[in-house]
Amino acid sequence: MGFGFKYHVVTVAAIFFALTVGLVVGSLLVSPRVADRQQHAIQSLTDRLNEDLNRKVLEEEQNDKALAALTPVAIKGRLANQRIAIVQTGEYPETTNLIHDALNQAGAQVVSVTAIGQDMDRADEVLLPALIASNANSPGFPTSRATLASAIAGLISRGDIGPSPMQAMLEREGYIHPDPGVDFRIIPKYVVLSAGTRSEASDRISNVDQPLVVALQKLGITVLMCEQIDCHISDVPAYRRFSPGITTIDDIDNPKGRAALIFSMGGETGNYGVKPSATNLLPPELSKFDPR
Repeated sequence: MGFGFKYHVVTVAAIFFALTVGLVVGSLLVSPRVADRQQHAIQSLTDRLNEDLNRKVLEEEQNDKALAALTPVAIKGRLANQRIAIVQTGEYPETTNLIHDALNQAGAQVVSVTAIGQDMDRADEVLLPALIASNANSPGFPTSRATLASAIAGLISRGDIGPSPMQAMLEREGYIHPDPGVDFRIIPKYVVLSAGTRSEASDRISNVDQPLVVALQKLGITVLMCEQIDCHISDVPAYRRFSPGITTIDDIDNPKGRAALIFSMGGETGNYGVKPSATNLLPPELSKFDPR
């Protein structure tokens, strides 16, 4: 169920709590007859609220079922011949799979799937000496976080275009983990980042996502970001701070989120989903969909 529905449940619970407190305090100040009338009124209101909650639960379930059935029809073939790369920066591999499935349903050509290694998510005082040591063994290897991000972005968007076998070096040093058989020579138009954070103390956004997004955008690649509804920490607020021009989808594990991803490709930039950081539930392009 979406965040909006959860907030509705929390609101109802808060009402019950306030009524209970009012009843306890009021019973100390009024006569038994008045207290009885109050109890009757509260019970009547409770029954109405329960009916409203049950009705909304049923409506939500019916809407989810209908949308789950309609989404594959709506997105089928919409991204035919579009070349798209997926890059997992976050900590939820299942998010990557959901993105891949949605793109496949839309007919997109997923040219590569690459996970960024945890070694990039280190503070400068740890990362930079490691990069310098790698450069000593492999001349041409990046020696800063920015050049490392540029090398990864260049590989994903253009392949090995230089004299050095950058893919092999990045893999050997653990900075990237591409799916088997990936051919980076096919140039994507879009890169979809698979995000979402598990740890409260994570600095991954500044260590990995931000420099990688900057490097991809410098190469003219359109970047989008997706995460799941139930990821422990949403990355959307951080993305909105460092790069407000990126489209984000915060509910890729929901049919609405999968539709938002597909219909936002080539459309208006926005923050779509059900979390407080979203500005719209769905992209405006979806309203133009003609099922015929």
